[in-house]
Amino acid sequence: EELMLSANKCVAMKLADHPLTADYPVLRNHQPPDPAKASELKSQLAPLGIDYQCETAALLRDTIRAVYDTYGEHVGKTVEIMVMRMSGMQQAQYFADAKTEDSPSPRHYALA
Repeated sequence: EELMLSANKCVAMKLADHPLTADYPVLRNHQPPDPAKASELKSQLAPLGIDYQCETAALLRDTIRAVYDTYGEHVGKTVEIMVMRMSGMQQAQYFADAKTEDSPSPRHYALA
C-alpha cells in the first residue's frame, strides 16, 4: 500500500510539471466502499474495541486516526491496510479534467 501511494505521488509530481498536463490535471477518484464488505469489516473490528465508521470520508479518516492514537503504529497500519483491502474500497478511476469555472470538481471519497 505504501509503495502504491509513493508511486502515485511520483507520477503526480511528473504530471504537474509537464507542459502537456499543466492545464489538464489527471485526477484520481474513489467511490464509497461497498456497504456489505464494510459491514463485514466493522463486525471483525468490533471485538477489538474498534468502532469502524466509513459512512463518510471524514468518519473513515477519524476512525483510522483513532486507531493510531489508541493502539499505536503497528495496529494502526494493520487496520489501515485492512480498510484498503477488505472494506470494499472501490478501485480508483483516473481521468483528465480541464480547469474551467463551469466544471464541478468530482467527489473523492478518500479525501475529507
